[in-house]
Amino acid sequence: MATILVVDDDDDIRELVELALTTEGHDVATCPDGARALDHLEQQPVDLAIVDVSMPVLGGIGFTASLRSMERRSHGRRPRTTVVLLSALTAPEDIDAGLAAGADGYLPKPFRVADLTRVVQLHLDRRAPNADPLQAEDCREAQGSR
Repeated sequence: MATILVVDDDDDIRELVELALTTEGHDVATCPDGARALDHLEQQPVDLAIVDVSMPVLGGIGFTASLRSMERRSHGRRPRTTVVLLSALTAPEDIDAGLAAGADGYLPKPFRVADLTRVVQLHLDRRAPNADPLQAEDCREAQGSR
């Protein structure tokens, strides 16, 4: 399975997502804000990060932009981390801002655990070396199906 980092300032959300993903067999680490998450990623790369957009120290959009910058500066020595943003902000301009910062997906809050696990699996499948190119479109459809 995958290594996943869950970043959210809400303890209940962090614990819910961690439980759902560990139940699916994933190795899950958690952080309460984007700044700590970047520190974590300096030491321990992950396959996928699920990041809340609105956090007091460093929110999801700033985290994503900083992570993408860190990855570019590594010139390929750092593996790319897939980022899925979580947010109650679901206006098109909010989603566009997240994707423009470099996020791979956007999952609206509130979400069902089944939606979370499906979106995570779609993005992990997309990372696979022999992934079907149509799965990128599947990810967008799954996220927009709410």
